[in-house]
Amino acid sequence: MSLLSAAVIDEAALDALKRHHGRQAEPYLVAAIFRDHVFRRVIVDAVDGAWRAVSVRTVFVHQTPQVTFPCAVGSCELGDALIVYRERLGPAQTRHQAVLFQAKKWPGAGRRWVPADPDQHALYRHWPPFRIKGGPAHEVRLPPGDYGRMLGLVPTFASTDVPRVSPRRPTRPGCVREDPCWGETNGTLGRAIRGLVRFEVGEAVRDAWAEAVCDVVKRIAPASPGSTYPAGSRGGRTARVPSASDTPTSESEALAALDTLMDGAHGLPPESDVTFDDDDRPLTVLLIDAEGTE
Repeated sequence: MSLLSAAVIDEAALDALKRHHGRQAEPYLVAAIFRDHVFRRVIVDAVDGAWRAVSVRTVFVHQTPQVTFPCAVGSCELGDALIVYRERLGPAQTRHQAVLFQAKKWPGAGRRWVPADPDQHALYRHWPPFRIKGGPAHEVRLPPGDYGRMLGLVPTFASTDVPRVSPRRPTRPGCVREDPCWGETNGTLGRAIRGLVRFEVGEAVRDAWAEAVCDVVKRIAPASPGSTYPAGSRGGRTARVPSASDTPTSESEALAALDTLMDGAHGLPPESDVTFDDDDRPLTVLLIDAEGTE
């Protein structure tokens, strides 16, 4: 994927925000971008043409998972969005890369820094051992890595307000909660997606990271037809909370659950049919799948 393609993705993201007339809180702005048909089509076109087939689809988790960890005052959101990239060269030649995004709106006219929630900032800066509410019974312990980025955005019609992403930062030791705190957003969403499909952004989905990603996947429950969510496994109005029996016992089981979701995503209803209530605060999952030869 070229830098020019990343710029086209940025333009599509901005256009999606311009077309959004719904709720203005961060989770809904992210959902407006990631479920936009043109935005997803642009990503398909941008991925290397050597692949036999490329698909980009969106699913939603009803209410973003909450996590707790030692230096947090309470609980905080795991993120507002998760992007997963799967690359399939052939039989038994598959790899996955994933990254979380925590979205915040820029205050005023500045576009370089966003105010961060102190607990979320500590989570993304230190990645201390954390527990997912309703998830695995044990702590999730991630090695130092690039698991989450800040995403700055604002509902706007200005051409300069392209959604921007924080840079990769080394994981700091310990766990320190800073208040107030700010996150720098000097990249762009298009460049972050370009980096993900080049395996330069995010981390390989394995070990404890596979377990965390799988926990998000397990929360995508089948829903009945209704005014809030259409039928299909795109996230339920009352989401199924994972039980202990849902927790994968191995990395292979976690990846199998993720692959099951990605393999069946083509049968999901249109993202444009999905709306959210004020208290839903969905986590949006963008699935990018590139497939090689038969």
